[in-house]
Amino acid sequence: TEFSGAITDVCAEVTATVTDRSGRFASRLTKEDFIIYEDNKLVEVTHFNADRTPVSLGIVVDTSGSMAGAKRSAAVSSLDRFFRMMNPELDEFFLYRFSANADIVLDWTNDRDRLANMVGRIHPNGGTAMYDAVAEAVPMAQSGQNRKKAVVIISDGNDTSSRTNAGNVKRII
Repeated sequence: TEFSGAITDVCAEVTATVTDRSGRFASRLTKEDFIIYEDNKLVEVTHFNADRTPVSLGIVVDTSGSMAGAKRSAAVSSLDRFFRMMNPELDEFFLYRFSANADIVLDWTNDRDRLANMVGRIHPNGGTAMYDAVAEAVPMAQSGQNRKKAVVIISDGNDTSSRTNAGNVKRII
């Protein structure tokens, strides 16, 4: 098993996602499987929880013209598989799309089928207002009911149409 993802150190609490070489969640780990150092000093793992943490997740999908064809198909297929891995009893989602403008497609829901259906109905056209979409999605993600919150952006390129800029997006994040 190898570590994949971010480690966040908050008040001596470390949160990590561990996956195998295929990218699948590594289950059956115990605290004995981890060695933690802080400032080059071994730290004892006193609390360990391998339970999956519920997540409030914003999905932001690029629907600009450059996403047409195989890119759109790959994005829809990947998101559908991703939604199937999520737990509808614990996790919640919202869906934004962006081309020349950013629009909310689906507000908070735990209905994976509805979410996948809405992703499948989006058709690419226009420019890429990615910064605008992220600037709107990040505050919405903060309103989620779960402690763990994230925004996932599916895109193939750079922003070409936003009214906001990268500096403003960084400040919002």
